[in-house]
Amino acid sequence: MTRTRIFWSIYCILVGIALLVKIFFRLEFSGWTMAIAILLLESGVFLLTGSFGLNRFRREEGGGTRAFFNGSIRLDAQSPDLTLVLGNATVDFSHPMAAQSRIQCLFSDMTVRIPQGYSVRTLCSTAFGSISTPKGVQPGFGQVVCVVGDGLQVQMEIRCLFGQVNLLD
Repeated sequence: MTRTRIFWSIYCILVGIALLVKIFFRLEFSGWTMAIAILLLESGVFLLTGSFGLNRFRREEGGGTRAFFNGSIRLDAQSPDLTLVLGNATVDFSHPMAAQSRIQCLFSDMTVRIPQGYSVRTLCSTAFGSISTPKGVQPGFGQVVCVVGDGLQVQMEIRCLFGQVNLLD
């Protein structure tokens, strides 16, 4: 789907909603006011998501906080902590892996891949979400500790709120 088609689709939907609100609530406002309000709304969505955020797959390095992100993230020993908000990401760790790392998933879907040669002791905490490990799935609420892989031992903390995390070895 092209950006032009997305723009006009959103525009038509918003104009329809605005007209229905005007009819049902008998509001009086000019067409120019409505057009400016809709363009401001669309501009805000565009700026917030970065080019509407559709079908963009990115590759990035390092930890930090990512919002509205769709893509792959490679974490290294210098920046092993990651927070993902309203996104979809695959997280890979580089060699050498940090001794401790923290991953937080808020309203997102995330896949975490552990490199070969590492044994990761993971403290998994979830609320209104699920964390899937090779040992099973932890849905709902609570904490569980699991060990994934064989090799050099490292520790990881995964927190999931209203999301899903898949931990793969």
